Amino acid sequence: MVEGELSDAERVQRELEEAEFARGHVPPGSPPVEPRPAATVCLARPTTRRFEVLLLERPLESRFAAGAHVFPGGIVDPEDSSAETLDLMEGGPAGEPQAVFAALREAFEETGLLPGAADASAAALKAARARRESLLDGSLTFVDLLAESGVRLDVSAVVYFSRWITPVEFSRRYDTRFFLARHPGGEPRLTREHTAFAWLDPADALARFADGRLPMLFPTRTTLELLERFSSLDEVFHAFQGRRVKPILAELIFEAGRIRPAPVVLE
Repeated sequence: MVEGELSDAERVQRELEEAEFARGHVPPGSPPVEPRPAATVCLARPTTRRFEVLLLERPLESRFAAGAHVFPGGIVDPEDSSAETLDLMEGGPAGEPQAVFAALREAFEETGLLPGAADASAAALKAARARRESLLDGSLTFVDLLAESGVRLDVSAVVYFSRWITPVEFSRRYDTRFFLARHPGGEPRLTREHTAFAWLDPADALARFADGRLPMLFPTRTTLELLERFSSLDEVFHAFQGRRVKPILAELIFEAGRIRPAPVVLE
């Protein structure tokens, strides 16, 4: 590669960041937009080699992360912190029950998979999946779906391992909690919110990113770089169980007409 020339990974990363910036940003000197609480969950399953994680591909016409590969996730809704919500949960990371619930709800909405319900009966899970369309069209809440199906969420094995805040320059900002959960079994059944899915070893995902075949935003790539250091799924869960999580602000660096993100750890 010629000196100064971008690698495929750098080109893809910068194109994504520049596209997000172009979709909406505040004028220089303006106060930043307050980030909305959000949550995402990295679903992982063991393999004979090590482990692999689930990545979903966003449509090119998406308003956020168009064409990128992401973990299931979305906004924390008011329902996610209701008393009824807490009654349906057992265990989980201290201080973040509403974010955990939002992450698992989004995983179910986007994939039909329900981590944390491994102890539910087959009949209860079948009943929950049968009502998924009602959840998606807004005629049924996730709380009511779980209650009607007889499903409770044991989230004691869900690990809270990172927190990312969107750059202050963006007009659409999120304060996202990242969780790790074991795959509950079965294959995803996607909605129109995503175009495809892939189960990939973190190292394989990063290799595809490096040659420009797997676009990812900075926090997703950084998460995979973190997971890639571990030799087993049990090792990952052990390493992050109960660890204090510090928020990370994705700061944008503008240089030579280009944008690149850089992590800034906040106390």
